[in-house]
Amino acid sequence: MTMPKIPLSLKPLKILVLCDINNGGEWIATLRLIKEIRNTIYPPTFFLIAFQHAQTENRFPCFEKVVLIPYAKYNPPVSFFKKLISNFSRIRSALNLPFIKKNHFDVILTTNYLFVLPILFNNHLKKIPLVYFFHGIRSLPSLNWKNINYREILIKILERISLLLSSVIIVPSDSGKKYISTMLGPAAKYKNIRIIPNFVPVHFMEKLSPSVLRKYKQKLNIPLNYKIILYSSRLAQFKGLENLLSAFQLFSRFSPKTILILAYPNQKQDELYVKSIINTIRIMKLEDKISLIADSSIKQLKALNQMADLSILPSELEINPLVMLESLACGTPFIGTDTGNIKEVLSNISEVLILINNKPETIYKKIKEFFSLTKKGVENIKRESVATARSFNSHIAVSKFCSLLSELTK
Repeated sequence: MTMPKIPLSLKPLKILVLCDINNGGEWIATLRLIKEIRNTIYPPTFFLIAFQHAQTENRFPCFEKVVLIPYAKYNPPVSFFKKLISNFSRIRSALNLPFIKKNHFDVILTTNYLFVLPILFNNHLKKIPLVYFFHGIRSLPSLNWKNINYREILIKILERISLLLSSVIIVPSDSGKKYISTMLGPAAKYKNIRIIPNFVPVHFMEKLSPSVLRKYKQKLNIPLNYKIILYSSRLAQFKGLENLLSAFQLFSRFSPKTILILAYPNQKQDELYVKSIINTIRIMKLEDKISLIADSSIKQLKALNQMADLSILPSELEINPLVMLESLACGTPFIGTDTGNIKEVLSNISEVLILINNKPETIYKKIKEFFSLTKKGVENIKRESVATARSFNSHIAVSKFCSLLSELTK
């Protein structure tokens, strides 16, 4: 599909983007939207100030100016509070750089609560419309009040303050809007919450040749006659990974020639949990059945999806997972928990793909049910998957974002 040229403004707008750069869905979704907006008539000029993880590539052709901030690092005790204060200080310094004072920005777009409070202390920026591009919380979904975690409590407070201080909150689905409304309580009715759906580039739907997929499979030392189940997301506590491992252990006894691939962004905040998962795999003696792949490129993720027989996300909390859309675009059947808009999307394809919960037994039975389908049944799911992914196209997202920009810059 060719992106139509959408008139945005007769004057060139300047947008300051404040975010994290990593290999996760938040940055990917943000960058994809910016790339498509640059195809409009009279496109805005984008400036970027961002925290960057060391493993990310330094290529930012979409931005006029780029300032990268290294995350603060401290050892315990109270390392979180030291890092928080240091990161606030680094942001304030970046927001006072000469290019900030030199340019008049029309809109500020952020994806991280850390950037919002420092803006309030910047006379040049504090009156500019602030758009919070919300892709999910950075704290744990629920707290264990028996073992109070002050770090998580503080993050939850800062997230809510940042959302309340924003002029507009963008979410990728109706379930995201409901989630924000629950987070903010009665104050939500005073907030301008907009839905701008995620989308997947058309090239995800372009099929790789069987020989390319075969070579990639061999490169990963996966026997050609093995089934592949793909998990492609963060290795984080609320993603249902322990339950997935237990379910896979059961399924591998039923179908020994099956490999589980865990493809994940290697994020600092998940380091301890990743080690825990690796240890669990070792204890369960599944080392030869599970392959862990960190920080795959977009090209590699496309190959993994097209190579897989099934993609799965048994998460406890999602809004509009990019991994679901990427799998569907590749024609890979996707099984997901009834959270966020997953059920809404998958019900258009097949009820077989919906997990009513993420208990190990439920996941095991669902995987077994899928692999028991006839060849025709699987082909129908693949065809409907691609058709569903096409409905999440960039034209809709760009049109909605351009309309928002026009409102904010009248």
